[in-house]
Amino acid sequence: MDFSTLLVVLVIVAVVAGGTWLGLRLAREREFEKLGWRFERDPGEQAIFGLNRPPFGRGRDRRVRELVTGEVDGVAFRAVRYESSTDRPNGFLVRLALPRALPPLVAGDPDAFPTPRLGRELEAGGGVRGLTTHPPFADAALPALSGALAGWQGAAVSIDGDALVGLGCPASAQGLQAFVPRLAAAAAALASAPVDHIASPPVPPEMALTSHPEWVYRSRDDGLLDHVTISRGGFDHEARDVMFLATDEVGFIALTHHWKTRRTVTTAGPNGTTTTRTVVDRHSEEVMEVTLGFPFADLSVNESLGFGRAPRVLFESDDFNRRFEVRSHDSRFAHLVFHPRQMQYLEQVSPRPFVIRDRRLYADYDGQVATIEWWLEFSAGFFGRVPEFAWTDLGVHPPRLMLRWLAPGTTDDTDGARSG
Repeated sequence: MDFSTLLVVLVIVAVVAGGTWLGLRLAREREFEKLGWRFERDPGEQAIFGLNRPPFGRGRDRRVRELVTGEVDGVAFRAVRYESSTDRPNGFLVRLALPRALPPLVAGDPDAFPTPRLGRELEAGGGVRGLTTHPPFADAALPALSGALAGWQGAAVSIDGDALVGLGCPASAQGLQAFVPRLAAAAAALASAPVDHIASPPVPPEMALTSHPEWVYRSRDDGLLDHVTISRGGFDHEARDVMFLATDEVGFIALTHHWKTRRTVTTAGPNGTTTTRTVVDRHSEEVMEVTLGFPFADLSVNESLGFGRAPRVLFESDDFNRRFEVRSHDSRFAHLVFHPRQMQYLEQVSPRPFVIRDRRLYADYDGQVATIEWWLEFSAGFFGRVPEFAWTDLGVHPPRLMLRWLAPGTTDDTDGARSG
């Protein structure tokens, strides 16, 4: 077979394969639409706003692949096929609305439990087990749920804020049609449970982290690139796996910045000829900035990070001066900040180099949640040890978050501080 014939064959195979794939895709959509439901591919992350318990609330690259909305016997539902860098559950995750938000609880067949299994496992009888981080609520709710869930193999339910999420639903219209009534029965059983005395937990307005429901996670938000310091050259700038905490005290913005650049490559050929081509290179960098809701003097510790050659400030402790190079244009204020109690704190926690500038704390970031947690904890400890008269110098009241460090009789508690 000559090259031209092979090329024609490959084109025909590709066309046939593409047509088959498109046909299967349209047939799948019609399977749901025939039941009066709405089927959407890649509907966007809004489809899972407010859901924060596993398999939600974890990992990067979060994506809703399919969304089906409709009713079965008058029960409204939303079903999603979902995946992230840490989870790819089989089948649909089916969401029913609850009258109000309730504490987290997973109940049903343990084989359908999400990972990680957060909380304490409980036995409910009939093959039903529970998983909870709120034992008083589980004690009240699990007996009511166990009757509705008994014998339902391969399925479980998760209370996620103001939603009851069904786990283990087949990814077909027929499977979904059979699954929703059983999930509705579980919701009805939960409604009969004596839980009126249980307080409603807050529900994240968007996506968040299971470990930090107060943080916001967005798969992509290029607008936040205007609020951080990044490499500005090149083109096609994107902000992915964005996380932030917006407060008037100590918050943060963290993201992965992707962009492209072009370069020209010239290659020497035979007989002195040359060929020139354009190459597109892809780049990425991890960015994290701790945001301060209060003014503070610019200074650096063991790092310039573009801070410039501000004068070095020396302190009475030679040991501290050997370990920490503090630079600031305001030597007097630096001496107010780095008093003996503050110096002892830095010596104990050994922070990595950082800069405070324009109401931001800048430090190296490796893309890990634990690193953000560390810098937020360090910031609370650092600014919490700034004495009240230093805040007076700045013309502001001490941040509310820090008042516990300023209260009379407060002692340092750095036993739990982690090394940077």
